[in-house]
Amino acid sequence: MPQYAQSVANQQTPPPYHFPDIAAKAFLIDVRMDTVQSYCDTFFNLGKAEERGFVYGPLAVFPYALLMVIRYPMMLNANRTVLGYRGLPFADRGYASQNEVFLAVPVLRRGVGGARVLLDLSVEWALPFIVVNNSTSAFSGREILGLKKLWGEIDLGTGIYPGGFSAEVRLPGWPSLDPDAVQTMMSFVTIETGTPLPSVGRRSAVASPWTALQSPLILKAFELAAQLFDGANTLANGFIPNPMRLVSLKQFRDAADPHRAIYQALVSARSRYYDVHQLQLYNEQDVSIVIHPQGSFSEIAQLFTDQTNAAIPLSVQAAFAFRANLDFDEMRTLHTFKVDDDVCVQQPNQPGAMLSPNLAPLWGLIDPQPRLSA
Repeated sequence: MPQYAQSVANQQTPPPYHFPDIAAKAFLIDVRMDTVQSYCDTFFNLGKAEERGFVYGPLAVFPYALLMVIRYPMMLNANRTVLGYRGLPFADRGYASQNEVFLAVPVLRRGVGGARVLLDLSVEWALPFIVVNNSTSAFSGREILGLKKLWGEIDLGTGIYPGGFSAEVRLPGWPSLDPDAVQTMMSFVTIETGTPLPSVGRRSAVASPWTALQSPLILKAFELAAQLFDGANTLANGFIPNPMRLVSLKQFRDAADPHRAIYQALVSARSRYYDVHQLQLYNEQDVSIVIHPQGSFSEIAQLFTDQTNAAIPLSVQAAFAFRANLDFDEMRTLHTFKVDDDVCVQQPNQPGAMLSPNLAPLWGLIDPQPRLSA
């Protein structure tokens, strides 16, 4: 392939990335399985199943999604091989910071036909939307990684209760689909929590199941377990697939006909949290998450509800906070789709790219070729 023509005009920085000491809030929420299947059919299950060899669908045993709010105090580019502007490696440049809100939905991939049903079996994470308040991150995520990143305004606060948390996400949108509607910044998601456990619920006297874990000793045990699990994955050489494997459809429009694509491929990346500490739990009854499906936001809201009200409260099953380090790396091309009248040179799929993570180390013994980076 030819060398990418880098320019300061595109504001893109290629992976891998290293994000030290992030502050994360995670909320386990209900998600509609039928809508998840529809999402998979739209963005992953392109063409005929027999031709592509796999099928994506919802993870029925886990009918939930993770809504994550993350503060990145420092975003570092770890790429020392690709030269940036004026021949300077990206890793030798400065850092950036951002706030981020995204939805992560677990999806199950299974192969089609014979042994592939098990060999290609894998649980991955789809990200229907990611909102960041850093334009470089938004451009890099969309153009390089193929993620559905949106630029928006994200305000993080402490909330009105001691130790509580609040957040508001605003996106550029249209208040209606009328032809005379003017784009403006509109509220998309609002979040508010009560005081972290142990505390008395401000909304209900009924104890949350999380209250059984409010002991500081138990919280420390969870932190230790997270660190040991990460260490076990390293020692096991990938047999324990603890990182989140993200999957997305990367595509490019035809310049002459922007309604058609000249390139479509499923790409994957690894998102790995480690050195987890400062774990806190919230009573989910003290958490309020409201999505505003107004105007042009209604499509995203369908993942949670079929209502069209101005404000829809989401059902929260669990809530917690933690700090950690986060690495984003291992970009891979899982599958390249055939495009009608394609004039581009299609790159072959990476060997073993669709293989179940549990079998990946064994594949390395059979075909020890180094992995290619997307």
